[in-house]
Amino acid sequence: MSKSLKPWLFSQYILVGLLVLLIGIGTIPSYFSGRWTWQELSDIPNIKHLKNLSQTGLTLPDAQLKEHQPFLLGNKKWSAQVFQKSEQPFVLLLMPQDYHKNLPQTELSDLRYLEKWKIDSEQSMRVPVEINQKRYSVVPRYFKAWTKTTFIIVQWYAWPGGGSYAASNWFWQDQWLQLRQKRLPWIAVTLKLPIEPSQELKTMLPKINSLVQTVQTNLETQVFSQLQNTSSSVK
Repeated sequence: MSKSLKPWLFSQYILVGLLVLLIGIGTIPSYFSGRWTWQELSDIPNIKHLKNLSQTGLTLPDAQLKEHQPFLLGNKKWSAQVFQKSEQPFVLLLMPQDYHKNLPQTELSDLRYLEKWKIDSEQSMRVPVEINQKRYSVVPRYFKAWTKTTFIIVQWYAWPGGGSYAASNWFWQDQWLQLRQKRLPWIAVTLKLPIEPSQELKTMLPKINSLVQTVQTNLETQVFSQLQNTSSSVK
């Protein structure tokens, strides 16, 4: 083993050890008392504000709503809205957490199979968001998708104070909050922007960035702010 690799492995072992220790401190006493928080999973206060989103949709002040249609994908309730912003039409698909034991899993990939997208140029980006002078970032995944038409698809799981296309990022932050008897609510988000087949992704980055900021900001102000006893994501 090279000398340069050993220090890196040692630091990784230390981080893993600290994480296991923190997990043990938070869960072992509860486990032996029969009140293991990770097993029971605390309720999310006012979760009805999340559940209602599939019926009400989201209001975007700078975009004109053309159509709204709730739909079922499997047993999951989605909201589909068609908007027009300036000259750019787009579709906003939202699937909110509707039960405190439901975890983000395959919601984003389920849409791929439903619409049978052919996918190219898959990437991720970090988008800065500012709410009430508090700054954080969202990390969506975006790619080109083809059916009979061509779209840019942008996807992430949104939660208070953050968001990511990777469900594992939500999982670890929710586990951390459970040590403090709190939970991290989530909403699966997908944006569809129709484009010309020859259009390159990089030319759309300013619009993608702006729409992600708009959606995340309004999820914070219209939905997450209504949930009591929730916490910002762990930085």
